[in-house]
Amino acid sequence: MSARDSSQAAKTGIFILGLLIVCLAAYWLLPWIPGGIQNRVFVAVDLVALYLVVFIPTMLQPGLGRSSTGRIASWGVMAWGIGLYAAFTLVIVILACTTLFLATRLLIILQLVGVFLLAGVLYFASSARDHADAVESNEATLMRNVEHLRSTAQVAAIDASTLGDDYEQAKQKIQTISEDLRYLSPVDTDQAYMMEDQIFQAMGDLSNLLYAARSGTARPQELSRKADDVLYLVRQRKALIN
Repeated sequence: MSARDSSQAAKTGIFILGLLIVCLAAYWLLPWIPGGIQNRVFVAVDLVALYLVVFIPTMLQPGLGRSSTGRIASWGVMAWGIGLYAAFTLVIVILACTTLFLATRLLIILQLVGVFLLAGVLYFASSARDHADAVESNEATLMRNVEHLRSTAQVAAIDASTLGDDYEQAKQKIQTISEDLRYLSPVDTDQAYMMEDQIFQAMGDLSNLLYAARSGTARPQELSRKADDVLYLVRQRKALIN
């Protein structure tokens, strides 16, 4: 049995044991609860439901999401909501178990209000997690674009370094392109996307010229002009901020 299976089996065992304890406690309390059978059943069901609400999110950890930030935000909101619901439910149980108890129908209405509020809190916890996941996924996509530009420029700089002294000016410009892209920050705007596409296309043309230069069919001036074009686009893109 794997460690994960063992952990799941342990959680299941704890869940069943805890449920049995809560059921026995509720059964033991029944004779002490004032009112009719309807009030007693309400208290017993309320205690079991409270156990399930507290146990399932904290022990089984459903729907954590990908983002660590999302997990923290989701668990913070969820813990706050569950704690508030538990306190609210315990107050209702105490009211039902004392001589000051209210009508069972009113207690049921109050409990349903608590369930509604808990559902709202859990929805906001899920929304916080989903939002953090979406932000992290978007940032990862942005970084992939930037990393692709960097790696393409690094390859171009390596290829340019093999050229002769006649291409020295173009080699320096291509090296500058690579250095500038090393410090390029991701920007989430349509203009940034458009300019990155233009840089990709220009880098493709530059790579083709580098291949031609290595075979002796591209002049140094031609390669230098194309490097100027790419460098101009890169510096325009670097000027953009979120």
